[in-house]
Amino acid sequence: MRQENSRRLLLGNVSKGFNPGRFKAYLLGYTILLLLCLWQLLEAGDLSLGRRPWENLKKTAQELSEPSFLDLWYGNQKLEFKSDDCRVLRVQDQRQVEERFLISLVMVPSGELRRHRLRDRLIQRLRHRLRPH
Repeated sequence: MRQENSRRLLLGNVSKGFNPGRFKAYLLGYTILLLLCLWQLLEAGDLSLGRRPWENLKKTAQELSEPSFLDLWYGNQKLEFKSDDCRVLRVQDQRQVEERFLISLVMVPSGELRRHRLRDRLIQRLRHRLRPH
């Protein structure tokens, strides 16, 4: 009895059974709604994959294939972000950005890290590696 009640709560009133006519009506309604939305997007000219979908996908795959912690040593020190008309929007040092990111990961509010001062040692090591020799 208990199992039957929990099954009714999860599945609803199963005693009516499956109604193929109702299912087809819902399916037809959702299909019409989907086609209507696609048609409106196409009419407005908003149905696209972006300006350069394949180049963007290739660039994203390439960026995700390289681990970011390597930027701590090999990162670009003058990374320029440019607008579409080639104006420089900002310049950032990837090494500093990665150092701040890794330090923020280490600064977990954990009692163990604070108790053993592991966090401070890791920060000192990171800063030592970044110093010019």
